Amino acid sequence: MVATGRKQLPRALELFLQGLTAPSMVCSAITAAIYKKYVLVSLIHTGAVAALPKFTSVKVRQLPDLPDAKPYAELAAGYSSKSRDRLARVAEQHAAAFNADGNAGLVKQVLASLPVRTIQRLTQTYLTLSLADIARAAGLAGPPEAEAVILRMVARRQVFARINDRDGMVTFMQDPE
Repeated sequence: MVATGRKQLPRALELFLQGLTAPSMVCSAITAAIYKKYVLVSLIHTGAVAALPKFTSVKVRQLPDLPDAKPYAELAAGYSSKSRDRLARVAEQHAAAFNADGNAGLVKQVLASLPVRTIQRLTQTYLTLSLADIARAAGLAGPPEAEAVILRMVARRQVFARINDRDGMVTFMQDPE
């Protein structure tokens, strides 16, 4: 949990995976909570939930099928659809479950990470794109919101881009290092 709070997501995933793959004969409430956080942090960090390793206990492998984990499986499916509206609907539909589990903050981060991931995908396809096109593709409200997201991504070095304010065009660049 500390690694998640400090935004050390690769480390958090590693620790959650250790908790999930620890030998066990039954699935405890702690293991279920770890799985839920593993799903959310995986979506934030990688954009998908990786399958559990083969050496994971059979009981732990059955976690995604349990009713308690259903909201998290639906959230992952909504994320993989790449539709911000569908993801928001799933998050709203299961808000009570996420709040009860204490994961509402992580769900908000999952919602915020989808446009970022969409923009990162656009950089692999296009060299230049208008802010309006980026906003449309990422499901953002409009060019000003797209510009704000891109500026945050540039500051975090998640993407390398230059924005031409005159014509509202974004030029994506390679990592300068």
